[in-house]
Amino acid sequence: MLENRDYMRQPEYGGGWRFRFSLTIGLILLHLLVFVVLEFFRGYNPEAFLNIYQYCALSNSGLAHGRVWQFITFQFLHMGQGHFLGNMLGIYFFCRAVEDFYGGKKMLLMYFACGIFGGVLQTGLGLLVPSVFGLPVVGASAGVFGLLAMYAARNPEGEILIFFVVPAKAKHIAWLGAAVALFYTLVPADRGMAHAAHLGGMMMGWALVRFDWRRFAPRKRDEETIAGRTARLVVTDAPPATPATAEVDAILDKISAHGINSLSKREREILEAAGKKKTRP
Repeated sequence: MLENRDYMRQPEYGGGWRFRFSLTIGLILLHLLVFVVLEFFRGYNPEAFLNIYQYCALSNSGLAHGRVWQFITFQFLHMGQGHFLGNMLGIYFFCRAVEDFYGGKKMLLMYFACGIFGGVLQTGLGLLVPSVFGLPVVGASAGVFGLLAMYAARNPEGEILIFFVVPAKAKHIAWLGAAVALFYTLVPADRGMAHAAHLGGMMMGWALVRFDWRRFAPRKRDEETIAGRTARLVVTDAPPATPATAEVDAILDKISAHGINSLSKREREILEAAGKKKTRP
């Protein structure tokens, strides 16, 4: 069941399965390195640990002292194992899906853009209501929420397994996440969580897909590569033997306009059959 979800798939090469390094994996490893180093300092040099948080966590006082790098560094800091693991799972699921469509470099740009905008919204509200939004902000969740919004905007009907068990559509999860973030931004009953940053990340993710999709759309060669990978992963009962060239071209045009996730089961079968016919000796 898990392997059928878009965010759980591994591309197949040469008829076998193997590990594929990606910028998503690289991003997780970088987060892990920072987490391990900070845990080392917390255990052996608490004073240095607190100094790192003071200079790298996002806060209005830090920005007032010119520490603009905090818009990036706060995304690599986490408060405990649960906070860290939850965000890494989000990166693993949604960064992979976004990277598969846009490519690794654009995925990273969009991920950090969502995180930065989330930080801007949180600190902006902190200027207006410092007693509510004035706490320092840490964590990758603003970027994760942004990628969730992007995934839902690209593939609203895609299934997400909540707690790896309960299936739900991506659009429903995104709307629920946005509703919770908006509610606790307006009703600050949970001040230990940067809900405004989550909301800002989702706003940026949605905007990147809806208002600037042409700039970030993959090249045609990338689309054909993604289509080929997906075709090899789809299992069909009786694929068409000889799909017409015009029919295949129409499917590729649909991928170009709406993305690979817009294809129906029948269209995926046709694409797979065309790929098999093309590679047959």
